[in-house]
Amino acid sequence: ESGDVSLQARCLAYLMVVHRRQGRVAEVEAAARRCLAIADVVGMLTYAGASRAGLAWAAWQRNDLAETERRARQALAAWQRYGASYPFYWQALWPLIGVALAQGRIADAIPHARALCAPEQQALPATLAQPLAAALAAWDAGQPDEAREALQNAVDLAQQMRYT
Repeated sequence: ESGDVSLQARCLAYLMVVHRRQGRVAEVEAAARRCLAIADVVGMLTYAGASRAGLAWAAWQRNDLAETERRARQALAAWQRYGASYPFYWQALWPLIGVALAQGRIADAIPHARALCAPEQQALPATLAQPLAAALAAWDAGQPDEAREALQNAVDLAQQMRYT
């Protein structure tokens, strides 16, 4: 009502995350599209990225893996252009990990898992950090099957917790 479009983009972005945590696909898509329309026009790269990550998550819920990957990569690109630290890469990384695992591309999933654990990213709950750490340790030890299993466990748990 105030006409502050940057505030509107922020509110829509966080509303999108709330809907995502509730598993409400249609609401995530609607908020993401509205937020993206504003964020792109006013150059708010963080919220443009979050919107694209929301669209990636919605595509993942529909099992549209190509769209999931495309949108998630667009989100990461927007955040990287932002130039400053953005701690919410998880919004795009979980869907990218899910796609890579679904397609049997464990080597592609590992860098995304590492990025989730980066110190500049939002801290994960211990229940999610542990299987991610186990996956990375297994990968580093040359045990790709164990890494895949641990990473799949992390994704499954993140979905159960509605953290993805």
